[in-house]
Amino acid sequence: NAWSAISIDLNSDPTISGVTLTNNGANVLRFDEGVLPWDTVWDDTDIVHLLTGDVTIPAGNTLTLSPGLVIKAVYSAMDLIIDGTLLAEGTLTAPIVFTGEKDDSAGGDTNDNAALPYAGVWGGLRFTETSTDSSLEYVELRYGGWDTDAAIVADGCQLAVHQAKVTQTATNGVLARN
Repeated sequence: NAWSAISIDLNSDPTISGVTLTNNGANVLRFDEGVLPWDTVWDDTDIVHLLTGDVTIPAGNTLTLSPGLVIKAVYSAMDLIIDGTLLAEGTLTAPIVFTGEKDDSAGGDTNDNAALPYAGVWGGLRFTETSTDSSLEYVELRYGGWDTDAAIVADGCQLAVHQAKVTQTATNGVLARN
């Protein structure tokens, strides 16, 4: 398989567990860009989740991420846009990691090329003025900040951040503005 091991659109919600992914173009669960159509839980922590374009959580919808989940992004200008609610609540021993595809230290070498990551390899998390009740706890955000003011931007919204680590960004780590 020269492409992703598993590829789905945002309207899909498969249950995946106990799967080993090897010798693929990308050993990941690949998501297409788009808008989440309903409240969603990403809890397949044994598979790296790969975002291939902007993913938007619309106002009124919630994306819940399970502890230990690794989310990688492909493109430098790719963002997770939160108009609704993002609940990314990891634990001390199982943080949730947001990073670029080239970061082999999280989830392994998912693209089979041993490339080195760099600051700004992807965009980041964008919380808009319609975002409500979002929470980042025991979260690591790595190598973000491409073509933006910060790797995490909170624009005119309330965002709870606890025990977060933001590293190797191309710009500011976190920017809150009203």
